[in-house]
Amino acid sequence: MFKFFRVYNKFILAIGGSLLMVAFLVGSSLQSLVGPGVPVQGTLNGEEVTVEETRWSATQLEILRRYVPQLGIMTSAMLEADGEYERSLLWYMIQHDSQRLGISASNMEAYSVLAAIGIDQTGVQRIANQMKAQEGVVLDAVKSWLIAEAYSELMLGKSHESIYSRIGRFNQIAQAYSQVFGQMALTFAAQQSEDPYRVSKPLIAHYLQDQKARVGGEAVVIPADLYLEDIAEPNEAELTALFDEYKNNLPGQGQYGFGYKIPDRVKLEYIGIPLDEVMSQVSVEPAEANEFYRANKERFVKLDEENKPIAGEYQTFAEVYTQISEGLKQRKAFELAQQIAKTALADLEKPLASVKKKQGYYAFNKDFIGISMRTVAEELEREFKVRVQQYNSYKDKWIDVDRIGDLPGIGMSYAGGRQDAPFTTYVASAKQLDPNVDTNPLIALYLQVEVPSQIMIGQDGSVYIFRLVEAEAAHAPASMADVKTQVMTDAKLKLAYAKLLDETQQWLELAKSSGLDAVAKQAKTDVRRTGLVPRIELGGIAASDQTPDISGIGKSRELVDAMYQIARDSGKSGDLKEEVAADKRTGEAPLEQKLSLVVFRVDDYNLMTETEYKVDASNYMATANLMNYSIFNSDRPHILSYKMMSEKLNWVPDRAAKDEDAELEAPATPEEQPAQDTPEAA
Repeated sequence: MFKFFRVYNKFILAIGGSLLMVAFLVGSSLQSLVGPGVPVQGTLNGEEVTVEETRWSATQLEILRRYVPQLGIMTSAMLEADGEYERSLLWYMIQHDSQRLGISASNMEAYSVLAAIGIDQTGVQRIANQMKAQEGVVLDAVKSWLIAEAYSELMLGKSHESIYSRIGRFNQIAQAYSQVFGQMALTFAAQQSEDPYRVSKPLIAHYLQDQKARVGGEAVVIPADLYLEDIAEPNEAELTALFDEYKNNLPGQGQYGFGYKIPDRVKLEYIGIPLDEVMSQVSVEPAEANEFYRANKERFVKLDEENKPIAGEYQTFAEVYTQISEGLKQRKAFELAQQIAKTALADLEKPLASVKKKQGYYAFNKDFIGISMRTVAEELEREFKVRVQQYNSYKDKWIDVDRIGDLPGIGMSYAGGRQDAPFTTYVASAKQLDPNVDTNPLIALYLQVEVPSQIMIGQDGSVYIFRLVEAEAAHAPASMADVKTQVMTDAKLKLAYAKLLDETQQWLELAKSSGLDAVAKQAKTDVRRTGLVPRIELGGIAASDQTPDISGIGKSRELVDAMYQIARDSGKSGDLKEEVAADKRTGEAPLEQKLSLVVFRVDDYNLMTETEYKVDASNYMATANLMNYSIFNSDRPHILSYKMMSEKLNWVPDRAAKDEDAELEAPATPEEQPAQDTPEAA
């Protein structure tokens, strides 16, 4: 979970005066203590960087994420890197280059930032005590965050905004969206609280044209399947090579969409207590309804013809009796359903009483046998006279975690009714699935195989309890034999796709000479209308792919760019059919993920009008905000990404040191899992 602390926990306990403890206590002064025996991580512009220096960067990131979560999430949004190794190196690079540029921060500034998010000096002391470190360690991490923010503003050409204003906006957005989007609201808040990029008039014009221009026409999608009859059976060596290349990719992730990795999957059982069933066991007396009416009479104000309240006039008890009675009945039913669920949970947890916990999880031995859910369901029916639904059929078949939400009833439920704890995320947090703490906040609920879940509440008020029977984290197949049929299919498709691409020019010439109908006839498919397509399309919260979704084809940046290129090269706009010859408006683009080729014809190119431009460009703030959202979510390389910073600072890694660090950061064994005394985030 918390890799740095987990890996070094045993060393800290065993050797209180070790170099690592000194590093943790004195922070940046560590560099003065490093001797020639410390392994070198690599070089930045020819200067050696030690393993200890980059591990200190990892420590700072962990402090921000664990103890100052607002700054931790904003930092995560800033850093574009894969894995903890690259993230810690990127953080070090930023600090290193900031020092070269003379960017710094003071303790007073750090205290001010902490105060802005509700952590006073006493809070800083409390965090330091929890870490068993000095206050300076916490302040160093916050100062590094301030330095990184200033560096980001400088490098990205952003407008300056007060840090305190940014933090305030982050808190407001996170609070406003938390009920709807749960944990995703924090990511959205981090994006929306970014300092805006400085924008010029030409950049605004370019952006607005991307947003407002539309291109459209017709297309034919030619699938590689068309060539399968001409493809010979691949030999064993070819199959093995393809399997080895994509065995660690999930389906859809690898090139051509190939992937043979088995995704996270579970076997489970669950019981449901339908609210409708419980409703039949409760009733509401007229006296109860009348008492509620008299205590809440102000809720039943009369309305005029425009549905506006009439002051001092109320509906009579007779008029609202049915409404009150049904509402009270539902409330009673929900309370009884909760009571039944608590009884079931207590019964299911009885066998766990004798099992010891280790770092928050139960440490089962091989002889452990839990109580049958069927037995519990039967006892509930006898005691409460409510028919409890049983779902045991999923005990014997694997369900991919990304499809777990399709299960009837429970699939759309929430742990404890919390909107930020959906069933799918809760299942994905199971210990056996090796969840990532940065992407799954429900790890703190300590779900594991053989342990009943928290009470789940469905959208209709029905109540559920589930138990994982088995769980497997995503892994490569044991051998090609497990997926050989799919590998064989993919191998033939890959060869067929190569043949299709070899004949691209023939398909294009056919389209230019005889039209798309001739292409469709030969390809045994149909001509499709593309609709009017923008060059980029903004998605929802945290969306990074800005490629438009073309009707009947899907997303393809190559196709969109090719259509716009042909439209621009025509030198015309509007309806191109009368202005430009069809062969001059015809082009092609590969659809690699679908192993297809698209041959298209552009018929319409609608540019933004001068009036539209003046209206949007004059609304500077709205346009600038949209531009920032687009730039922030762009899939183009980020200036502050690990890749770009490595090139800028001439980073040359020491392979042996990287391997050593990767080994140290490997997932912990159950015995090394973090203890349950995790301090609450400040």
